[in-house]
Amino acid sequence: MEGGRAPILLSELNINTAGYLDIDISLVNDNPPRRVVTNVFRIVKGGQRILTSKYIKFEDEDSDFDASNLVYTVKRGNGVYSSSTKTQILQFTQVNI
Repeated sequence: MEGGRAPILLSELNINTAGYLDIDISLVNDNPPRRVVTNVFRIVKGGQRILTSKYIKFEDEDSDFDASNLVYTVKRGNGVYSSSTKTQILQFTQVNI
């Protein structure tokens, strides 16, 4: 799981000590999201099509996770636009589709 190093400064009396705090993140509920639809989303090069939950829908079996909060991120390409505002988007949620 991801983590990292955070710089810290410890002060005691008039003595300062610099260092790093190592951070590890462990999942409490560690079920990965799973795809619940298997339909292929086909689009012709240069064409337009609306992406709906008929083509992309995931669930997460963790006990207190609402799958509607899953965030999809567009990593490549520049052709994803909001059907309502016609503006380019880089992220959307299950609720958005």
